[in-house]
Amino acid sequence: MIFFSWYERETKGEFKTPITSSFAINLRDSRKEGIGKTKNFNAPDYRALPVIFGHLNSDRYENNTSALVTQFCILTACRGQAIRKLQWENVHLNDDYTGYFIIPKEDNKIKDAPKELRTVYFGSMVGTLLTNLKDKQIALAPAIKYVFPNKYRKDWAENPKPLGENAINTFMRKTFHVNELKEGYFWKDADNEKDGLIHTHATSRACFQTWALEQKDPKTGLPRYSKELTEACLLHAKADQYKGAYDRSRVSEEELYRIKGDWEDFIFSYELACSKILPVLDNPIAMGNLRDEEAEIEQLEKQGQSIQESEGLKSYRIYERGLIALTKAQDDFKKYGGAELLEKLEEQKAKNKND
Repeated sequence: MIFFSWYERETKGEFKTPITSSFAINLRDSRKEGIGKTKNFNAPDYRALPVIFGHLNSDRYENNTSALVTQFCILTACRGQAIRKLQWENVHLNDDYTGYFIIPKEDNKIKDAPKELRTVYFGSMVGTLLTNLKDKQIALAPAIKYVFPNKYRKDWAENPKPLGENAINTFMRKTFHVNELKEGYFWKDADNEKDGLIHTHATSRACFQTWALEQKDPKTGLPRYSKELTEACLLHAKADQYKGAYDRSRVSEEELYRIKGDWEDFIFSYELACSKILPVLDNPIAMGNLRDEEAEIEQLEKQGQSIQESEGLKSYRIYERGLIALTKAQDDFKKYGGAELLEKLEEQKAKNKND
């Protein structure tokens, strides 16, 4: 637009700029709309997330910093930049290993956000993981300041830098766009109309929000968590023009710790269920008892009654749901051309090597 205006002046009006103010406004609005659409990243069905997390937490990715960052994005429902640049001085642990960390203004999406919109709470599982991680780091580099330093640099211990965004994106593509495809799994968006492979941002935040809003109290059938609580966990400010300043009047720290602890339990549920069920799968008596209990509970549920399931049955049901998620990912691999996609990736890889 500046060039056209300059050229119009230089030609003394013989050439008229084709860009009017209304055209510029429409162009700007169209660009904003396009940017908004591109941010609708693909997210899996949240019910499959415990299985997906189990794959991220496997021995294949042990000591992989990118894998750790991706895991912590999921466990905290936090944006990638805040996790990548997290510093130990901003992490605060309680005696029960729950805690919170504060995102510095410069690392937050909204630079002028108040402290309450930059405080991320977490449960005891994340606290335990952070404690173990810090112990390992101190043994290697006592003065390290980043929780997830860029260990791809040779001087990472002496000159610590945060992990870059490209490292996370590359890891996500390698894992879910290559390794998982090679295993025959196609992890796609929960919307069956969309066949795109999943993205880190949506896999953590969109899944958390959907999970939280769908949880019901088993006794009352009412929502287990309020909308305000969910928004607080995602660090979203209220859009109301009279209450635009963040209002936590209906959200207590106790509630924040509770929902984050429940979320962590859910994320680790498949791994824990496998550890309990796999040893008894070949035991016909134990498996028979579990199936009998399940049949009895299902019958009572049909009659409108509720009964507390045993820990063994709970683990068995979680394990079965995991198998259903794995089967669907295998079916989607065939349905959405996973083999063809792998072939294209190999061709692209060979082409890049030749170039």
